[in-house]
Amino acid sequence: MALAQGAPHARELPSFHVKPGHSVGGFVLGSPIAQIIDFLKANVRTIQNIDLKYGDENPLALDYVIHLTNDGIQLRFDAASQRLKMIDITDVTKIQLSYSGTCFSAPGKRAPTFVTVYRLFGPSHPGDYDKHKQMYTLHYPGLSFFFPIPQQYAHLLSGRDNSLELPMEFPDGTTPVTTRICVYGGADVRAPLVPAPLPDDLYFEVVRVHAGVGVELMGRRRRVCFGDTCQDVMASLGVPDKVYFKGEDKMRIHAAKGSRGADGNASSFSNGSVCSDYFFNYFTCGLDILFDATHHTVKKVVLRTNFPTHADFNMYYKCNFRVYGSGSGGGGSRGSRPGVISKAEFMKKQQPQQQDSGEGAATATAATTAAAAAASTAGEAAVITPDSKWAAVQECLGAPLGKPVIFTRGGTTANPFGATRFYGYRNMVFEIMKNGHIASLILHTSD
Repeated sequence: MALAQGAPHARELPSFHVKPGHSVGGFVLGSPIAQIIDFLKANVRTIQNIDLKYGDENPLALDYVIHLTNDGIQLRFDAASQRLKMIDITDVTKIQLSYSGTCFSAPGKRAPTFVTVYRLFGPSHPGDYDKHKQMYTLHYPGLSFFFPIPQQYAHLLSGRDNSLELPMEFPDGTTPVTTRICVYGGADVRAPLVPAPLPDDLYFEVVRVHAGVGVELMGRRRRVCFGDTCQDVMASLGVPDKVYFKGEDKMRIHAAKGSRGADGNASSFSNGSVCSDYFFNYFTCGLDILFDATHHTVKKVVLRTNFPTHADFNMYYKCNFRVYGSGSGGGGSRGSRPGVISKAEFMKKQQPQQQDSGEGAATATAATTAAAAAASTAGEAAVITPDSKWAAVQECLGAPLGKPVIFTRGGTTANPFGATRFYGYRNMVFEIMKNGHIASLILHTSD
């Protein structure tokens, strides 16, 4: 999938500063994929011809890879959290690289040698030699250099301990030259890890779903309930990234016959009113909140999974929602409702909200642990997450209420991913892609 084609402007020479275990230029380990794509769009003069690689049928099986073909860089993202975990510079001759204020690689110049690396980055432990690939790897914390060993000198390293020291020079006086550099999280370049989030990082915080009542954002200890006003929502989540007014509701025809809106009429448009329901878009939270046009209260919440196999990819961050149910789930009755509590119970059990968002905001990891612990003590278990497939949803909730609604966005050119299907349960609707993964979870109340 091409994210961008060569722009018509003249391309400027990109320059990147290397920080081991942290970043290469503006590519910072741990950044969400949506943030990296926004950075690429903002730097189209220097970074062009970008491809996105992922698995169509199982987008969670392999890392997402953004390939900067002109620059010889591959950005690898953890598929579940969609965070950057490794920056793989596969061709060091295409870009300018610097460390500690010193340029050590640039187009038109010789690639950095083992001597150059040793002098600039300092001593390190003996590296690893792969005799099958004839590749020697020199490791620093969060940084690895790869040196191909010429065939005529492979015998000098073959048969020796895999952990050994590469000679500064070969017998003919030449020195090994690096062809690849990796900056990564964790201690092993072969198994890079996503860096731990910072204390005030709320990306991928757990969003706990209470069907028919609302949602809890566990990291920031905030809640959104059906019936909340615009002021209530902004007090909890802040000013939205965007406000979108609905022009036409194509799903209204599927509503129950004779149903009424909050104003007692069939809809805000059917009676000739010019009022329009509207969304608060919180892109970095991965959710939308729909308000009733008459009373300006919450009527729907939409949680997004941000899979690259959906037309809305990169509009939202991935929402790390949890649908909880009694026990371990499975074998639910038709249209069952997991984790159902009343609004009064929800408000009573909710932790007091912080008065100052800067007072010890919990990390996403801590929020996940706290949510799991709370669920455990309540005899509940998470049954549905953004990584669950449709088969797992049915196993947990039972059969949906009626047949699915099929939604197609334009033709194959505008939307190559195909139609999605909407399956309804009481107070919940799941949008499912053709690969069986959840595209979005729509929460509403039937009261």
